[in-house]
Amino acid sequence: MDVNLSKAFFSNLAHRFYKENDLSDITWALSEAHPEFKRLFLSFFFSEIDDVSEITLSREVSEEDSRPDFSFEVGNSKYIIEVKKFDKDYHFEQYKKTFPGARFGWIAIYNTEKQDGIEIRTWEEFKIFLERFVETVNSNELIHSYISYIEQTCSIINFKKMTLDNSPFFFNKLIEKVIQSSLPEFDVNNYNQAKSINEWRNGKYFSLQKKGSNTVIYPWFGVYYDKEKTLIYIGFNYSCKPIHDAYNDDKLDSKGIYSEKPYFDVGGWDEICYELKDNDFKRFNTMTEPKEQEKLLSDFFMEVIKKVEPYIL
Repeated sequence: MDVNLSKAFFSNLAHRFYKENDLSDITWALSEAHPEFKRLFLSFFFSEIDDVSEITLSREVSEEDSRPDFSFEVGNSKYIIEVKKFDKDYHFEQYKKTFPGARFGWIAIYNTEKQDGIEIRTWEEFKIFLERFVETVNSNELIHSYISYIEQTCSIINFKKMTLDNSPFFFNKLIEKVIQSSLPEFDVNNYNQAKSINEWRNGKYFSLQKKGSNTVIYPWFGVYYDKEKTLIYIGFNYSCKPIHDAYNDDKLDSKGIYSEKPYFDVGGWDEICYELKDNDFKRFNTMTEPKEQEKLLSDFFMEVIKKVEPYIL
């Protein structure tokens, strides 16, 4: 197969078939058509799986009140794989009850805490796993093209070292990743209906809702520039009334490990502002590894959200 045609085909699929079920369907279809890809997919979760010649990988087979994305059997052992993008309805306990004794794999765009008996993976890790394989094998155009498909559908970016004066694209993508990956007890999504970028600042609005709550707020996370100073901060504007009320009642008054004491307004946006401490801001710009930069922003983000969590009822 012509590798350019294969890439074009998967690229077109990514434009139209990018939802969670689509991702599962495409992965299942390639597994059924390409035994070597099936071996790679299954062994990515369960390293003992080597020979897939007799394995049928079933897609969404219902049992009791459960319908996992993938299931298969090897001898007397049953295996379950659950596919996610951003959805944080894990089904861990439900599936353990429905399939006692089974082995479980789970994959999503974001990472989550380790779970007993669950092989936790991310799509970025799977991409790297596949890339290592195709580096040594030149005849796997379909697998190489599938990599480009999950890069697009799962928003996987090969991050470069960032400094805030030359990497706005990578900075915004990193902010998106941090927002989506950090808080399993919240429903968190990028919010594209409000303008996040102008000549003074660059970042992302996002929606934040505690699970089980009817309250949704729309904070902002990014970098602010003026002639005096550049800073990274999380802002809670008029759409975040519970945070404004808590600030006005002097309930938001402490520094954190990463965040300064909150203060009102940066640049006229009517915001309660949590600023990344200056020494951490300097560390961000001098770090040599993108993963270190991601961890710093993630730690700052989680600290701030934990501080305001009690007021999001």
